[in-house]
Amino acid sequence: MEEYLEYMKTLRSQMNDVEDQAAKISVEEQMQITIIQNIEKDLQLAKSEAKQLIEDIDQRIKEKGQICTQILGNQGKISTLESDSSTLCQKKNVSHMAFEFCNKIITIFYNLILHLKARTEFRTIICIATLTLELIQQERVNLSTKLSEKSAYYAKLADDLNTKLQKQQDFKSSTLFEYSFSPVREWLWPTLVWQDFNGQGHNRRENWRFSGNCGSENCLNADNLDNDEKEVMKNLDAAHAKFDLVTQLKSKLVSDNSKAKQSIELVRRRINGFKSQLKEMDRRTLEEELTALLSDKAGESEYLQSLHQQIDKLKGISHILKCACGKEYEVEVDLGSK
Repeated sequence: MEEYLEYMKTLRSQMNDVEDQAAKISVEEQMQITIIQNIEKDLQLAKSEAKQLIEDIDQRIKEKGQICTQILGNQGKISTLESDSSTLCQKKNVSHMAFEFCNKIITIFYNLILHLKARTEFRTIICIATLTLELIQQERVNLSTKLSEKSAYYAKLADDLNTKLQKQQDFKSSTLFEYSFSPVREWLWPTLVWQDFNGQGHNRRENWRFSGNCGSENCLNADNLDNDEKEVMKNLDAAHAKFDLVTQLKSKLVSDNSKAKQSIELVRRRINGFKSQLKEMDRRTLEEELTALLSDKAGESEYLQSLHQQIDKLKGISHILKCACGKEYEVEVDLGSK
């Protein structure tokens, strides 16, 4: 009987140990839930950072659109200056025609004077012709002065146009280089600039070719403009290629964001099934508990196996007791119903 009681005490102590172990496992599960909650917070932080990145990309796209608008406005101003230059060149040609007309009038009066030398009214005609010639000479001087002023103005205008064109090309190159790798969302301005250039570049180039007799110092250099346009076309081709690359990168980023959102949604659904106590635990504590749980997993398996062996031994325990009346009773441990 004493042995039976000792076995029962041992069994009770072992059952208490099992209950303690179960309580520890429950605590460890709660700690794991807390770890998962911290992971969810990290995922939310990553989502907010991705949203901020998208907003930054939108801001870059808006800034890029504004720069494109400024570029188109500057191109319109250059086109207006080109038109004004063409008009001034035409006026200069008209002035040349007036100058030639004056020379013809002078030649006619000179021939008239030679023809009237033999006549009696020679002096009167000479006076009239002299006055006329003086007026024509004055007009010729005035026209020459105006032509000189206009030539200087045309030269200055040509230099200004060349300077503005160079600045515009430098601005385009720097702008394209700065914004070519911006992730950037649907950017259409390189295509717009390309179409505007292809549609108007030829007409603008023709406007630079002046007609008439003008010196090299007073006319624009069309060859230099052609070279500049080729350089701009080359830069625009490179910018278009970079734009395609940015579009591909943007598509990839959108796909990655979609996958991340799906993963976050899956983790969120799993976390919603956890207890609130586990969600409130610290991340570091959960990590430590998870490490300890993984390290103790093998030991717990061995312990449970030994516990099952001890239970099997307890099932085989039996003892014979004699009653005062002379009867014998066999006492066994029956754990089958529990």
